[in-house]
Amino acid sequence: MKNILIIGGYGNTGRQIGQLLLDRREDVHLIVAGRDLRKAEQMAADLNCRVGRDRARGIALDLSDPDQMDQAFRQADFVVNASSTLLYIRPFLEALLRAKKDGMDTQLSSSEKLKVLNELAPQFADAGLMYIADGGFHPGVPGAMARYAAARMEVLEKADVFSVLKINWKGLSFSPETLDEFVEEFKDYNPSVFRNGAWIKSSSWKTYPYEFNPPFGKQQTVPMNLREMEELPRLVPSLRQTGFFVSGFNPFTDLVLTPLVVLGVKILPERTHRPLARLFRWGLNLSKPPFGVLLVADCAGKTDGEPASFRISLFHEDAYLVTAAPVAACIEQYLDGIVWQAGVHCQANVVDPEPFFKAIADMGVTVKETGEAVVVRE
Repeated sequence: MKNILIIGGYGNTGRQIGQLLLDRREDVHLIVAGRDLRKAEQMAADLNCRVGRDRARGIALDLSDPDQMDQAFRQADFVVNASSTLLYIRPFLEALLRAKKDGMDTQLSSSEKLKVLNELAPQFADAGLMYIADGGFHPGVPGAMARYAAARMEVLEKADVFSVLKINWKGLSFSPETLDEFVEEFKDYNPSVFRNGAWIKSSSWKTYPYEFNPPFGKQQTVPMNLREMEELPRLVPSLRQTGFFVSGFNPFTDLVLTPLVVLGVKILPERTHRPLARLFRWGLNLSKPPFGVLLVADCAGKTDGEPASFRISLFHEDAYLVTAAPVAACIEQYLDGIVWQAGVHCQANVVDPEPFFKAIADMGVTVKETGEAVVVRE
């Protein structure tokens, strides 16, 4: 029996990760952790009621308290950081090293997080420990989609991944920490694309139109640099073009507010950053149906010496399920021994793509592909 500790386990993402693991794995027990013991215990009780057995328990855990982390991590076989803040990434990673535990996070790689990961990566490798960074779908899935396409084609030359994130934001509440994370994302925003074998920086105002599957149709997208995409040209040397492109909030937020907030957090004093995040949060409320999360990998290359194309897409109306399912699928591969490499790795580039996407589909996310790469005849 494996004890999986989920920090932030009563949050929207942590809860769904726990549900998926308990639903699919008889060999898993959960430790639901967070600063509020009452909420953690209530979530554990809800999960136990769901599965009809006592397979979850709640504990209080504050990431600012090293002693609490040491005590909690000793009880776990694998630790998932699904909290909404990056403030404690260093003490969290140092606690994993002290406890000699493998773990992962579901947080975007800010510049500060990357700095800490790069610094501590040799220690994880030397200790024979594995840390999986950037779990979820954004980041977490785009790089895996490109690697999946690479396995379907003899030569993969293009792998652009486009996304629509249309959510009914009015029904969601955000903590101050989540607003701070918005700011960090904007502060580190890097609109880079890989073209003709080199990374180039695109203008913050330049958009890339893309025709999505129904019901979203044509959308204006903007590039967003992800660590997992930066690694792709090394993993797939034949690549000449790749990138990750985002869209879907609403036209005003996509084309006006986002560039303004990105510029503001880069040049204005720090005291203005949270008000800018609130402004962006207000803009999200302007989003209108249809709602859902859609990722599409538009790929091209060669098969049997002929030009070929390939496309894989993921869709679900619930953004939290789209976040949780890839994490649960990654943890399953870890438990099954499919994924294990000492050191620090991105989720998207360490999973085995084929069973990864099969598991995500089994969890309720719609996964579609063209099948084998289609040869394009002139």
